[in-house]
Amino acid sequence: MKSVIIYSTQNAIGVLVEAMISGSDANFETFQAGSTRELLSMARVLRPRLIILLDIVPLLDGCDIVARLHEIESNGRGRLSRSRATIYVITWQQSEHTVLSLLESGIDQYLTFPICIERLRHKVSQQMTSNTLRQ
Repeated sequence: MKSVIIYSTQNAIGVLVEAMISGSDANFETFQAGSTRELLSMARVLRPRLIILLDIVPLLDGCDIVARLHEIESNGRGRLSRSRATIYVITWQQSEHTVLSLLESGIDQYLTFPICIERLRHKVSQQMTSNTLRQ
C-alpha cells in the first residue's frame, strides 16, 4: 500500500491537511508525525511515496532532514526500483529567500496557505498514481 506521511507539530493542521487530501482518487494511507525523530523513523519503516511537511523550522535550523529523507528509498510500485519520496512543504511563509533555500535543499513542491483544496488533491492524486518515481 502506498503511503503519505504528514509532518506537523500542530496536530490540528495535520488533521486538516489529511482531510483535504482524503478526497483524492488515489488509493493510499496517511500517517501523522509530530517530531523530526518520528518523521525519520516512520519514513524508514513506511518508505512513503509522498511526505508533506507543514512546519519549516526543522528545515531552517541547519538540520539535514531533507537529505536524510532523500536517502530513504520509496516503496512505490513504479518502474524504477530505487526511488525517493517526493517532499511537499505547505506553510504560511512566503518569503522568497525561504522558498528558494528550501527548493535548493531538495524540496519538490512549495505551496502556501491558503491553498486550494482541489489543487492539493489533484497534486497528491497525480503523485500517488504516477508510475515514474524520482531518483
